Amino acid sequence: MLRREVEAMDQWGKHHKRWWVGVDIGDRHILLSETGDPKVIDLFGLGTPMLNGLIDDPVVFSRHISPDECRYLFDMPDLQDPSHPAEYLLRLKQALSTARTRTVR
Repeated sequence: MLRREVEAMDQWGKHHKRWWVGVDIGDRHILLSETGDPKVIDLFGLGTPMLNGLIDDPVVFSRHISPDECRYLFDMPDLQDPSHPAEYLLRLKQALSTARTRTVR
């Protein structure tokens, strides 16, 4: 049943969200709180196109993905990877801040 719901969510994303990569329900995408309870379930593949879209034009990005939908962006396992250069992460944070303050709907 869960798989069916996840597949339906993936189909929705493919038709409604720019930069959609897909859904991943692997173990590394389930984040737990200090007590071991699920804190965030990161199902959505970020992908380089989405992150570069944020950096290239934060205002356009915010038209497609709301700031609320990005609230856990830097908790995602892919961005916790130490292989990401610090400068890249700083540019992402600055772009996300711009997207939040200049959201145009």
